[in-house]
Amino acid sequence: GIGTTANPFAGTLKGTVNGVYISLDTPLFLGLDATACVQSLNLKVTGSGATSGLAQYMTLKNGTGKYNELESGAALTTQLDDIQIEANVVNSTGYSGGLFGQVVNTDENHQIIVQAQKTATLVTGSAIGVSFKNQSVTVNGKYAGGYIGGVSGNVKVIVDSDTLNLLTVNVSGAADEGANGGFIGEAKGLTAEKTVILEIKSFGDFHATVSGKGNNGILMGSALYAIVQNQTVGGLTINQSESVTGTANVGGIAGTATNVSFNNINAMNISNYHVTSSGTGHAGAVFGYAERCTYTANTTIVGITAASTSSGDTGGIIGKAESGTYGSADTTALVEGSTINNNAGNSGGVIGSTLDYTYQTKTTTVKSLKIDPSSGEGTGSGGVIGYARETSYKVDTTSVEEFAMDEGRKSQLCCAGSEVYQGY
Repeated sequence: GIGTTANPFAGTLKGTVNGVYISLDTPLFLGLDATACVQSLNLKVTGSGATSGLAQYMTLKNGTGKYNELESGAALTTQLDDIQIEANVVNSTGYSGGLFGQVVNTDENHQIIVQAQKTATLVTGSAIGVSFKNQSVTVNGKYAGGYIGGVSGNVKVIVDSDTLNLLTVNVSGAADEGANGGFIGEAKGLTAEKTVILEIKSFGDFHATVSGKGNNGILMGSALYAIVQNQTVGGLTINQSESVTGTANVGGIAGTATNVSFNNINAMNISNYHVTSSGTGHAGAVFGYAERCTYTANTTIVGITAASTSSGDTGGIIGKAESGTYGSADTTALVEGSTINNNAGNSGGVIGSTLDYTYQTKTTTVKSLKIDPSSGEGTGSGGVIGYARETSYKVDTTSVEEFAMDEGRKSQLCCAGSEVYQGY
């Protein structure tokens, strides 16, 4: 491969797309600088050393390439144009991604923006930015992502179906402590002020199957100091028949979320898929486990199944939530036609369990819900929250209709023994 982690390629590489794929058994770039320009390439990366589709490691290195030309505080968008990839990538002990293994930026003054681009002047090949053969990719790793295995530091990743031709993703995790997602495996910001940003411009008809070991999610496996946002104020819809499974925490947006917030997302609509933790983790349609997160979107969950086959907590929206905030005075929450299965943990129509938490909505509606805790002993089950501790519940209108539960400590709101302070 071209470049190294210490000395990444920072020039211009422009090929000639003629329908012939360049076959490689390693990524084309082992190290790629964010100031580089890569255009017009057909790559087939499927060998034993294929750990990513284009570059194993991308960074922004002081003094490399055009770094010194950047103005103070300027963001830098990588130039990825007319690149076509056929990839089946594996890295069982590290990071693997359909495009990048890792994108790392410790430079607090300059943000890397990862975005496939479409340049009108290019007339060869797909001219779509980054195109995956058959619109699909298969990725396996300790930290595996359909787009990027790991994102760390001052980085924004933009997902735009107009320039990123990636509709079907099959991601599998190789380690219990790993993280795997349809777009990003692991996302880690620098601080609460210097976050990783995942910006959804448009999804298209995106479908992800995420399985194997680890913390797994449709968008991200795990996220620390991260923001999920729309480019403009609007809704985010995930509707797919595929499933997400893992041995740790499992969710739609992320399996594990710590210090994660939302921006410009006024509605979250999730339907028709299954999230299952087969280990001791938690499962929910949005987050499996959420700590110190602020979640404010109006949320509609329809026809999902959240399950834990061991001792984790399960909820229609969040499996387990600690030291954070759900909603606001104007937020609405609806969970309909869904099933919450559990073996030995807590089960809730909205959240499986809460600790040191504030739950606030204008209306919370749960209907046509089935909660099935297989082991009733020590299990809390509730129409809204399975088991709540040190939790403030501020909801104008709560409605729980057509509610079926089999065993456990049952209640329309929370299970008996919960510590809920209503109206505080």
